[in-house]
Amino acid sequence: MLFFTSNGVGMGHLARAIAIARRLGPGFRPVIVTLSQAFGICRDFGIHAEYLPYHRYTGAAAPEWNAGLADELGLIADSHEASALVFDGVVPYGGLLTALRARPGLATAWCRIGMWRMRREAALLAHEDRFDLVIEPGELARPFDQGPTRIHRSRTLTVPPIRLLDDSEQMTRAEARADLGIAQDRTAVLVALGSGNNQDRQDLTRCCIDALLARGDVDVVEASWLMSDGRAARDPRVVPLERFPHARWINAFDAAVAAASYGLYHELAAASVPTLFIPNEHPENDDQLARARFAESRGLGLCLRAAEAALMGRMLDHLLAPPTLADLGRLRPLAGADGRNGAAAAAALVATLARCRANRTADDPRP
Repeated sequence: MLFFTSNGVGMGHLARAIAIARRLGPGFRPVIVTLSQAFGICRDFGIHAEYLPYHRYTGAAAPEWNAGLADELGLIADSHEASALVFDGVVPYGGLLTALRARPGLATAWCRIGMWRMRREAALLAHEDRFDLVIEPGELARPFDQGPTRIHRSRTLTVPPIRLLDDSEQMTRAEARADLGIAQDRTAVLVALGSGNNQDRQDLTRCCIDALLARGDVDVVEASWLMSDGRAARDPRVVPLERFPHARWINAFDAAVAAASYGLYHELAAASVPTLFIPNEHPENDDQLARARFAESRGLGLCLRAAEAALMGRMLDHLLAPPTLADLGRLRPLAGADGRNGAAAAAALVATLARCRANRTADDPRP
C-alpha cells in the first residue's frame, strides 16, 4: 500500500502516514512517498520511504514539477504493485491526480484534517470525487471549526484523533525524566513552539524560556524539529529534546508551552499536560488560533497570541500556579480528551477499501 504525503511546515502529514501505515497488519507492505525532508524517520518504524523534493526546493516550475510527479508516483506505484494509495495533505497536486487517472484500478483515500481557513482551499474540495474514501482525523476543537470541510461531509468518515504512538509506547514519567536527565522532583516544562519554517519563532521561544528560567523553580526542555530551517543557540540550562517523536517523552512534563498544531495539540491533550498554547497564525497553516481558543474555553489549556508576548511572564505564572495545573488536568476528560487513538481505525478503513477493490477487480474479467 502506497502512502503519499505533502511537505508541510512540520511533521504532521508524515507522522499521520506512519501512524496509519504501521497499523495495517499482515497482508500489507506499506511504502511512504513523501515531499518531507524528514523522510528518514520512516526507517525507525520499519517502513520503506522514498523522497521526492517539492518544486519550491528544486526551482522547477509548477507545471514541470507536476508532470514529473505524475511519472514518479506512477513508477513507484507500479514497481511496488500497490493495491491502494493514501494521500495525506490539503492540496491534491495535479501530478497526483494525473497518476490516479492513469490507474483506475487503484483504491484511493484522502486523509485530511479539518480546521481549514475560509479561503481558496475551499475549491480543493472539488477533488474529493477523485478518491474512493475521505478520512478525517478527529478534532477536539471541531465546535470552533469554521472551515469548509465542516459542511462537506457526504464522503467523509471520521475517526478519533490520530496519534503516532499509543499510550503503551510512551515512557512513564520516571523513565522519561531519567532519559532526559531532569530531576524527578522538580516541575518540568516543555517548550515546543514549532519548526519555525514558515514563521520565525525564535524570539518568541527565547522570551518564553527566559521567563521560565527567571523563575528558578522549573526545569525547561526545548523540543526541536527534524526539518527545522534554522536553530538558535540554546541556553546551556535548557535540556534539548531533539529526538522524534516527542510524544515518547510527554509524560515527563508538568506543563507545556506549545504551538496549536494538530499533532502536538492532541498529544498534549491525550496526556493531560496543562498547556499554554501560542498558535502559529501563518496563512499556510490550519486554524491554530481557533484550536487554542477552544482549549481555553473548555479548560484544556490557555491561549496567548504571539503579538501578546509582553504578557508571557504573567501567563506562565498563571499556568504554573498549582490551582491552574490541577484544574486543567481535571477538566481534560470532560472536554472530550479521552486519549483514544484513531490511527488503528484509519488503518482498518484503508485496508478494507484495498481488499474490496481487489475483490471487485478479481471478479471483473474486463481489462
